[in-house]
Amino acid sequence: MAATALIGALRVDLSMNSAAFKRAASEAQRAITQMNQRMGAISANLRTAGSRLGLAVSAPVIGGFAAVIRASGNFEQAMNRVSALSGATGAEFAQLKSVAQELGATTKFSASEAADA
Repeated sequence: MAATALIGALRVDLSMNSAAFKRAASEAQRAITQMNQRMGAISANLRTAGSRLGLAVSAPVIGGFAAVIRASGNFEQAMNRVSALSGATGAEFAQLKSVAQELGATTKFSASEAADA
């Protein structure tokens, strides 16, 4: 009979330990689910911030490139007018172009304004 009582006590003990284990596993699973939800929210916030930062950085850079291209086109148009009006070709035209670029770099006027002048 002592063996039967011991087996019964072990069954009770194992059942209690099993229930505690199941409770702990369930709590751990809930904590992991909550952490996954928080990480998802953080990830979404980082994607949004990255997208905004990318736009904030790339828009001015693209605008800067557009301004450079526009200025370059304006300078070339002005130099084409210089060539047409002066009849300068080859080395003479290269020298006039160089002078216009130097004036643009060393005065308050742009190279295009120097070429126009």
